[in-house]
Amino acid sequence: MARSNGVAKLDKTEYPRTMRGDAGFWLTFRDGAPQHLQRIYTAAHERSVFGALCLKDKTLRTRVVSTSSRGADRWLTAYPAHPTHQLTDAYYGMAVRARLDLPPADDLPPSCKCGESPSSPAGHVHWCRKVRQRPTIMRHNVIISALNNVARAAGLTTHVEVTQPSDPGAREAERLRPDIRLDGALRSILTDVTISHPLAPSALQPNTEDDSIANIERSARNKSHKYAELADSFGIDLLPFATDVYGALGKQALELDLCGGDREWPRHHQRREG
Repeated sequence: MARSNGVAKLDKTEYPRTMRGDAGFWLTFRDGAPQHLQRIYTAAHERSVFGALCLKDKTLRTRVVSTSSRGADRWLTAYPAHPTHQLTDAYYGMAVRARLDLPPADDLPPSCKCGESPSSPAGHVHWCRKVRQRPTIMRHNVIISALNNVARAAGLTTHVEVTQPSDPGAREAERLRPDIRLDGALRSILTDVTISHPLAPSALQPNTEDDSIANIERSARNKSHKYAELADSFGIDLLPFATDVYGALGKQALELDLCGGDREWPRHHQRREG
């Protein structure tokens, strides 16, 4: 089964083609049905339906690509045995509303500070220049806190930089501070969190990639370029944690596997000596 941008795709050769009629059916399956036959046919059908629905609806396609990408649904399947794996009813409701591209609440004011509707489109609060700074910083810090909690539970030492509203006149050198430094017994890593919205006007411009995962990877590359010199000066690796509001993760964010502690962490970024 091939994968493109984290979304499963079936090649035509992966599911059997039956000849017409009863004889064709028995001829195709005379040696028995292959494994996962129902899953294979269902996936092919769902892909066909998805293509038809998204043919003229770019926003639907973008949202489905994000929500169906690898790791985007982990918060729905995580067993809530630990407080860090639990969501209150209010937060869970907000997360589901975001996933369905609904406004964050039903009782929003009729107009935003910018004069536009805060609920049409539903993600307006994520990119409105008048109101976005405080909620997006809060969103950013929540993810940093979650990464920090998981890293400490895995036995790593962490140093966290809490993001504050920035001064437009601040020097770039003063703002060049990654969000978290993670130190293990064998290696250390710098990581910086970046969160995008694939339906923001800037992401839907004609000159940008027509793919939510590609936009995430572009954000990760920007972070890598920004902190590359700093990471080299410390002699440690840099792994940007790039994600979007629907839960899609960049490749390097997926590689930041904190669950294994020092045993295999990070799996694909062991610094070579000599």
